[in-house]
Amino acid sequence: MSEMGHQEGDFTHTLDLLGLTPMEAAVYLSILRRGTAKSSDIISELKIHQPQLYNIILSLTRKGFVRSSGSRPKLYVPVDPSTVFEAAIRELRSGEKKLSSLYRNPTSAGDGSKPIAWFVKGRRNTVSTLQSIIEEASAEILIEQPLSLLSSTLGRLATKSKRGVEVYLLLYGGEPTEAVKRRLVESGVSEVRFTGLGHYLLCVTDQATCLYAPRKLFSGIVLDANESNTLVFREKEVADFFNHNFFVAWFKAKELFSEERSYNKKVYTNQRAALYVLSKILRRGVRPRIRVEGRNTRTGKPIQLEGKVLDTRIEEEVYSFTLDTGKALVEVGGENALVETVIAERVEILEGG
Repeated sequence: MSEMGHQEGDFTHTLDLLGLTPMEAAVYLSILRRGTAKSSDIISELKIHQPQLYNIILSLTRKGFVRSSGSRPKLYVPVDPSTVFEAAIRELRSGEKKLSSLYRNPTSAGDGSKPIAWFVKGRRNTVSTLQSIIEEASAEILIEQPLSLLSSTLGRLATKSKRGVEVYLLLYGGEPTEAVKRRLVESGVSEVRFTGLGHYLLCVTDQATCLYAPRKLFSGIVLDANESNTLVFREKEVADFFNHNFFVAWFKAKELFSEERSYNKKVYTNQRAALYVLSKILRRGVRPRIRVEGRNTRTGKPIQLEGKVLDTRIEEEVYSFTLDTGKALVEVGGENALVETVIAERVEILEGG
């Protein structure tokens, strides 16, 4: 790789540590190199579409990396990198203090009986904790795991699926053999996908409890003591973060099988899960009628809408669907929505599913 290529990789890695996606990093670097940039400059350089750039600029502005001038045409100005780093360091120091306080007194921020975050040491304890979290689930299980752990989880996942819990199983570590596929089909777990190397061991249940372990914990390599930690959270913001990242991986993964069934009268409190189901229904050539309860993105006021779903958007920055209420077309997103009109908290499929 050339020196320029190494530098580009270093820049992108640094911006990744600061919380930017690869495309956000590319746009920020484009503006930074120019000093100021018009939309047309960035679109021409990066070969992206205007709506995609609009969403990325919104995100960069919210994260404090870019500001815009009031001129015509609008110019985008990069925030000084030193200012960005100072803000990130302040935020990290603040987060360190909060986490340190939480570690010293883990029940102080919770309900008085259960800590909201804790460490689990080692592979065996991680598997045991994972099994317990699966058994506690009452509505939904999102799990990304290596194939090597299937014998430790499949029975419990199958039991939960038969009891009406929505189970989304994402496997990695190679494509399952025909024998494994038969086991999965016979288990009754209705939604299974697989990817190549995977990202981590992750389990999110009921959008409330989350277990995270680094991928290398189950890779078979020898780890230092500080590399064998698994984190468990019982905190909604953390669960929302991992919920989003799970479905980013889910939509990109290869489908192993997906049970065809009726979704009429099904209720989803997870917008990403609803989005996945709605995309399945639309592929059948049907526009389902649904009811959405949630909040107006800009005012925060409660809102309830009914209508037909016209399409879904599953992109790097936007995960939403378009609802035709008969009076207007409404873009519906999930938690942390910015460009959508409505933040969905409950989606009920009324008919057509």
